[in-house]
Amino acid sequence: MNFWSHDYSAYIVMIVVWAVVFVVFLLVEFFTTGVWSGLISVSAVIPFILAITTNGQIWSITLQIILFILLFLILYFSLFKFLKRLFNKTEYEGPILELLDLDPIPLTHSSSEKGFEETKYGQINIHGKIYRTLSDKGQGFISEGTFVKVVRIEGTTLIVQRAKMQEDTIKGE
Repeated sequence: MNFWSHDYSAYIVMIVVWAVVFVVFLLVEFFTTGVWSGLISVSAVIPFILAITTNGQIWSITLQIILFILLFLILYFSLFKFLKRLFNKTEYEGPILELLDLDPIPLTHSSSEKGFEETKYGQINIHGKIYRTLSDKGQGFISEGTFVKVVRIEGTTLIVQRAKMQEDTIKGE
């Protein structure tokens, strides 16, 4: 068979396809936090090598696609099992909703009201852990040392209000 007389278009197309899949999903992996696009990129390596070493016949293209799908599924499920095992070992130290039932605690750093343009997060120390706080709407700025109660949790921020017991104690003195 003469090299110049053979049609290599399918051969070249498949090499380009696997190279593009690899590069695009590798770039997506670098710029995002997920791992799934990296799995797609890794799964394209063996079909890419197969595309280079074969001459683009239909059986070769079919094998490349089947290998790509199989490799992705193997990587996906093995990584899923690994991550599941890893995260199941992580100890959860208790429900965060218990923070809503705590007695009033003093702020360790002043906290501004939720919704202001220049939001200044405060801090509170609960059982040796530091949490980020914002004061609830209508509470305004709450200064450091003021006793507060956690009224709700929004993401990683505790929304606090001035504790009524402190106001009652001040009035009673």
